[in-house]
Amino acid sequence: MIIIDHFSVLLLGGVFCFLNDAKDQKDAADHHRIKTIRSACKKLRRYQLVKEGTPEDADSVAEEDSVGNEILEELCQAAGQLKSCKCPAHEEYDDQPVGHHSPVPGDNPVPTYDDCTGVYGVLYWFGAIHDGVYNIKPWGMDRPFPVYCDMKTDGGGWTVIQRRYNGQLNFHRNWDDYRDGFGNHSKEHWLGLEKIHQVLSQGRYSLRIDIEDFQGDRAYALYDDVMLTDETDYYRLHIDGFSGNASDSMSYSNGRQFSSRDVDRDGKAGGSCATQLAGGWWFNYCSFSNLNGPYYRPEYYRAGSTGFALFWRHWKGWYHLLKKTKMMIRSRDFKGKMEQLKEDHLRK
Repeated sequence: MIIIDHFSVLLLGGVFCFLNDAKDQKDAADHHRIKTIRSACKKLRRYQLVKEGTPEDADSVAEEDSVGNEILEELCQAAGQLKSCKCPAHEEYDDQPVGHHSPVPGDNPVPTYDDCTGVYGVLYWFGAIHDGVYNIKPWGMDRPFPVYCDMKTDGGGWTVIQRRYNGQLNFHRNWDDYRDGFGNHSKEHWLGLEKIHQVLSQGRYSLRIDIEDFQGDRAYALYDDVMLTDETDYYRLHIDGFSGNASDSMSYSNGRQFSSRDVDRDGKAGGSCATQLAGGWWFNYCSFSNLNGPYYRPEYYRAGSTGFALFWRHWKGWYHLLKKTKMMIRSRDFKGKMEQLKEDHLRK
C-alpha cells in the first residue's frame, strides 16, 4: 500500500485548482464540473467548521459523520476529468473565475483507499482534514466498508477499530458479532475481526490504544507491530514494540486467539474468560486488559464486589474504572509518507 499512488490518481487523473484567470475556460461541461466541485469544496469546508465547533454552520450540514465521506465522493466524481485540486483554506466561495485544464482520458474514476491513511492524504490536498466516517477497501475485500478515521491523534491517519465512551452498546456478544462488527461507526462500535485482519494484512501496521478515566486522566499504549491471523486460526494476535505512558497490559495477550462468550479459545483450563469477564478479547489466563468488558459508571460500581469492568491493569489497577477507550491501527510508515506528501505539495 503506497498512499502517494492514491494522490497521483487524483492529481493526474484530475482535479483542478481555483485560479483567478478565466480566459482559458472554454466549454459548458467544464464550467458545470467547476461549479460542482466548488459546491462540494464549500460543503466540505462547512463540515470541517461544524466538526471544529462553529455553531452558525451547523444547520447547513447533516449531523452524521458519514457526510464527510459523501462530500469526498462527490468531489472525486465531479473532478474525474480535470487536473490538480485543492479546496481553498478560507471562506471565499463567490463566483470567481477558474482556469481550465485539458481533460485526461478516463471515465471519471472514483479512487478507493486501503485505510484511513489514504483518506488523510486526499483530505490534506483538499485542505480540510477532520475526523469522520469514510469508506475504505483493503486489498482482500470485494467491497468497501465504512470506518471511523481519527485524523488528529499523533498526526492522524488512524483507522478506528474500537471505541467506547458512554456504555450504551453491549459488548458481551457471540463470535459472529465480533467477527463481523457491531455498533455505529460514528459512536460506540467494534469494527469486526475480519475487517481488522484484512486491513492489517496489507503491510506493517501499528496499534494505538487510548484510555481515559472518570477523573479526566488520559494515557496511551502504542505497539509498533500488530498482526491478526485469519478466522481459521481464530484471529490470533501478534503484537510487539511497546511504548507509551499507560504501561504494557497487552503483551500478555500476545500470541493468543480471540474468544467470545460462545467460542472459548483462552489458555484457562477450566471455565471461560470471555464469560467470566463478559466480553470478547484475546485472553490468556485470563488477561491484564479487557476493553470489551462491562461498562460501569462510578456511582454504580463497588470494585471487587461488583466485578471487573473495562480495565488496563498496569495503569491504575484491576478495578480502576475507564470512561473512554479507543483502539486504532495505522501504517507504520505513515509519518514518512506524510513528509513526502508535504514536500510534493510544496513543489506544486
